[in-house]
Amino acid sequence: MFKAVDVMNKDFVKIDKNDSLSLVIGKLKKANQRIAVVFDKNKYIGIVARKLLYRSKIDPIKTKIGKFVIKPHSITPQTDMLTGAELMYASYPSILPVMKGKNLIGIVSAENFLYKIKEIKELRNLKAKEIMTHKPFSINYKDRLGKALNIMKENHFSRLPITNKEGNVISLLSLTDIAEQHLLKPIEKFQGTGKSRYQRTKGGGDKKFILDAPAGDAASRIVITSSSKDSLAKVIDQMYKYKISDVIIVKNRKPEGIITTRDLLETFLRLKKPEFWGVYYYGLYHLKSMQKKGLTELVTETYEKVRRAYIKDTIYFLVHIKPYEEGERSRTKWSIRLRLATPARVLTTWEISYDLNTAISGALKKMEMRIQEFRVKTREKRQKYKKGRRVMYEHLIRREAAESSTGVPAFGKLIKR
Repeated sequence: MFKAVDVMNKDFVKIDKNDSLSLVIGKLKKANQRIAVVFDKNKYIGIVARKLLYRSKIDPIKTKIGKFVIKPHSITPQTDMLTGAELMYASYPSILPVMKGKNLIGIVSAENFLYKIKEIKELRNLKAKEIMTHKPFSINYKDRLGKALNIMKENHFSRLPITNKEGNVISLLSLTDIAEQHLLKPIEKFQGTGKSRYQRTKGGGDKKFILDAPAGDAASRIVITSSSKDSLAKVIDQMYKYKISDVIIVKNRKPEGIITTRDLLETFLRLKKPEFWGVYYYGLYHLKSMQKKGLTELVTETYEKVRRAYIKDTIYFLVHIKPYEEGERSRTKWSIRLRLATPARVLTTWEISYDLNTAISGALKKMEMRIQEFRVKTREKRQKYKKGRRVMYEHLIRREAAESSTGVPAFGKLIKR
């Protein structure tokens, strides 16, 4: 296994903690980067992620970047990248500062790491359909921008496919698009009580209320897509070339699935685990002992129920726990992500709540519902297939009877079965 020094990048965006939000966004846009490293003079203090810079009710000119700084796990140049992959998977953003003593000497990003491992035989031979998350969220071109933002916030997405009335993918909405249009060039908010969506300005023009604008108007015109039959190496190449964290998988131009950086990290980690490795947790270190005990007992109970009643051939059941600090009182908001892998399909659910028990219970209930829906659809397909085979077989029997001299089919009794 290679070391962190083998994939370390010394070329990154450097900013000062006193820089304004608009200045940082401008630097990231110019460098086409998603991450910036924050210093207090020459001392490393953390990083900022472009995804987290979009906040409502803030002034991008006056707001200092210091309030957005986070400090991810750091590693040394000799840290093996299996450990590094686990750290990147367990937290956001998927980046690791490389420290030598107290000095920052580089960073390891998920895109550089994945580009390095794409030639591993087990990964290279995989197809996109084997690891993609099915039925990704999407939004219609004419839907409100506020609706798109709510979906992004609730599910912690940074991108959302935009579709037309036929359901075809036509563009991609990202937080970067919104930040560039509305943070760097703020639009005056609607200040009325009437039904109109417009406000007359002194200059005589009309300005739309931001959240009521069509989501498609703020989306990028270029969307990167792949087919479910494409190799994983091709998907990784696209991510690396265009510096994106996810790729939309389409079939006949309609969204069929999505592959994210986290999906690829998970696939790599799975190569280093037994083929059937049961329940696996990421983020348990965030919990207290009693919280950990209650959560693991509830997950284990549900997992055993699923294996007994629904799907016996489960490959693994992954539980990802992540806390978020939100609001003036810094209330902890829990995000629970479940991923159940079977030989036929990978099922994923999310739940977010200020109460940990509510979050995990909600996610588990959603997973059971997804499993039941999957089983019903599989059963319907199987019955339809059998019915089709039966109709074809009976047609062959009738034709054989018509062509025979006696008019009696040789296998006529089989029709009664």
